[in-house]
Amino acid sequence: MPGLLEIACFNEHSAIIAQKAGADRIELCVNYKEGGLSPSLKMIETSRNAISIPIVVMLRPRPGNFIYTRSEFESLKTHLELCRRIKVDGVVFGTITKEGDVDKEVCRELLKLAGSMKVCFHRAIDLCREIDRQLETLIELGIHRVLTSGGQSNAIEGKENLARWQKRYGTKISIMPGGGLRSGNIKDVILTTGCNEFHSAAILNESETASALEVEQLANIIHRS
Repeated sequence: MPGLLEIACFNEHSAIIAQKAGADRIELCVNYKEGGLSPSLKMIETSRNAISIPIVVMLRPRPGNFIYTRSEFESLKTHLELCRRIKVDGVVFGTITKEGDVDKEVCRELLKLAGSMKVCFHRAIDLCREIDRQLETLIELGIHRVLTSGGQSNAIEGKENLARWQKRYGTKISIMPGGGLRSGNIKDVILTTGCNEFHSAAILNESETASALEVEQLANIIHRS
């Protein structure tokens, strides 16, 4: 089965570029330097109207850690409900406790609100303790996908962990490598991990706009693997 390329897009223009260049799915967010925050309703609607490939939306109300207050949790819920109304294909979030565990109660409530939308737990997982145990929690909760750099600063450094998780959990949850992936290193990660979904911003300069050539090169490598 050919691999799948998800491109993190930080503006509507990037989403259009990514679709034309061969991306299979778009993750919408803003603020590249902070690792991605929740996009505006206008950005979601504009992107949904402009492209036909699946769109998932980042739910992250602020920079910093992933331990949310009650008011921040309510903000996540509100944004999720807007996403459901616009009929995006999925949402991406990550909530952890101060002890470093997946926040099961928050996840359960968000999953319930998500309904039929696909749910991805993002790289907050890489900040957790005993990540194997946390992955088992995500599977128990019914999370569909996890974006991870293998517990390291990027997916290249974490590729051995990613390979182990793919072998152990890959039939129960999609393990999606992300973090520092570009056309120059993606083949090594594909061959090492055995994963079939990959995440990249495809940004090659100081802007927040994806490079069409980089997306095309990533897509060609992944789709031929």
